[in-house]
Amino acid sequence: MYITFCLIGLLVYLAHRFFTKNFGYWKSQGVKFVKPVPVFGSVASQFMMKDHVSEWAQKVYKEYEGEPFVGFYQGRLPALMVMDPQLIKNIFVKDFSNFMDHSFHVIFNLKKQNIFINFYI
Repeated sequence: MYITFCLIGLLVYLAHRFFTKNFGYWKSQGVKFVKPVPVFGSVASQFMMKDHVSEWAQKVYKEYEGEPFVGFYQGRLPALMVMDPQLIKNIFVKDFSNFMDHSFHVIFNLKKQNIFINFYI
């Protein structure tokens, strides 16, 4: 019985470490970020189908308004939401070749003319 509890405890610990391993990335880079939760990262409300990705992005934009970008986690993966129009322009025009190996997820909100770009690192 003791060995069983120890093995279960070890498995829980290893699972927690696996799902939270990268959660210190944005802090170590000095980037403001949306607080993550194990397994889901910063996008738990999307997984639970409480928010559509565009609704979630609007909430993050309002919470971090004035910041040029904000970090978040999609599951275990760090991602970056760029919110500054000039920075977005530089990425798409001047620095595009530096981002060719990364995926882009672009959200356009035409009503308020906000553009969100997520970079998956």
